[in-house]
Amino acid sequence: MKSSKDGARLVVVPADTQATTLTWAPADSSVDSTAAPARTLTLPGLTCRANEAGRWTSPDSSVTVRFPKGVFREDLVAQFPASDAQRRVKELRPVGKLRRVETGSVPLAGEVEITMHAPDSFQGDLDRVALYVQVGADFRYLGGGDGRGAYTGKTQRPRPFGLFEDTVAPSIGPAKLVRRAGGWRAELAVRDGGAGIDCDDIEVTLDGRALLHEFDSETGEVIAHLDAPPTSAARTLRVTAGDRVGNRSQRTDEVTGRTP
Repeated sequence: MKSSKDGARLVVVPADTQATTLTWAPADSSVDSTAAPARTLTLPGLTCRANEAGRWTSPDSSVTVRFPKGVFREDLVAQFPASDAQRRVKELRPVGKLRRVETGSVPLAGEVEITMHAPDSFQGDLDRVALYVQVGADFRYLGGGDGRGAYTGKTQRPRPFGLFEDTVAPSIGPAKLVRRAGGWRAELAVRDGGAGIDCDDIEVTLDGRALLHEFDSETGEVIAHLDAPPTSAARTLRVTAGDRVGNRSQRTDEVTGRTP
């Protein structure tokens, strides 16, 4: 029971697995099953028991949060407030509302699984939509879709999360051939400000021949190893890169062994 500054008190009553009822009444009155409260507000919520699995589904069935056994170390009432995305985030365009999981001062002991459905009013490309969670000022990719408008991901820190559409292809920087310990290689950078680079969707070719390459997801650096030292003649280096939602870009450079 919590007293407010004006002497009123707020009583939190776990109503069911779909909502938490917040009942307000004057400080000098009692709150019981027969008294009529001055005001009642119902918020999305879930009564969670320690070391038990649980699931919360929004009233419109657009959001489901699954809590595996062991995620909660003590009993609590989790709440799932919704909010509007205030702005576009880099390459991401918000699709519907954001949600977050509030557990008060009790941290989660493991990951929760989140599934969100794109709203029926969405007119964009469902294949370019994914589930994201806020990290600092940005949103980080959590998971993709099933092809039918449902998107699933897992996180231990369910801060504001929601669906975003990314229709911007990755950027590919200029390539150069350099000699390092162990031989010649091509160096370049591939970056994406939305869903993030799909490390399995990068291809580097030299004069049409695929090169063995490495990708550093932290820096965006791509290193492709040459089979033989280059000559002074210009050669064609082509790089193709895709992000996690299928946007792809390609860049072609003419390079030589004398490229600075």
